[in-house]
Amino acid sequence: MTVLAEQPELGLFEPPVAPAPDAVTASAASAAGTPDGSQQQVLDHDRGLLRVLGGVGTGKTRSLTLASARACQDFGVSNVVALVRSRQARETWETQVVRSGGRAAPRVHTVHSLAYELINANGPAPRLLTAAEQETMLREIIGESTRQGTVPWGEHRRAAVESGAFVARVRRAIARIRGLGLDPHTVTGWAQAQGDDFWTGTAAVAAQYLDVLDWEAVVDYPELLLRASDLLADGDPFAAVFVDDAHEL
Repeated sequence: MTVLAEQPELGLFEPPVAPAPDAVTASAASAAGTPDGSQQQVLDHDRGLLRVLGGVGTGKTRSLTLASARACQDFGVSNVVALVRSRQARETWETQVVRSGGRAAPRVHTVHSLAYELINANGPAPRLLTAAEQETMLREIIGESTRQGTVPWGEHRRAAVESGAFVARVRRAIARIRGLGLDPHTVTGWAQAQGDDFWTGTAAVAAQYLDVLDWEAVVDYPELLLRASDLLADGDPFAAVFVDDAHEL
């Protein structure tokens, strides 16, 4: 069973859309006190996927904490996990479980900490590259490849390739490539066909970057998620999963 709490994605001029049958809309009245109708629906949910929709202050998180405490009683703490966007959100979640009178709280993780735990449970986890180390590595690869002329950035980009803003842009682009499960060589072919020198250069840097990661036996955050996803492909190890602020993950 999986329960997601998120804010509806409505444009400024887009009329409200009725929630799907597998969705519950939280109300401001459910933010405190005895569980109301919408919270009770979350508490009674016991299989499949459920979306809990609502804006800030409507009680989405409280609904999930109440439901997770009940799930811990039904399935055991080791079989229940909650995903949140940050360490601070994790502390807030655990505090709300205690205040709600729950006897046990689920394991509360950020996406990356859960991925690391899953990998480590299946053998020694590789060293995780920090964000600062990743940026330094990319800056060195971009600078050296540009000086050697092995990456075709285009003349209009050469003056900016080692700037912090440009390195950050390349880092985000590489994360996007890997998040989509694309091979750098596939991106190269597409970019060259489009005449896009940024993506051609980024794909070349990505290929070198992945080689360095393998050589140094380290992983970055996208690789961490990919490896965890491969492990989960064999089956979900949890009886219940609760995802708070899913729209921000």
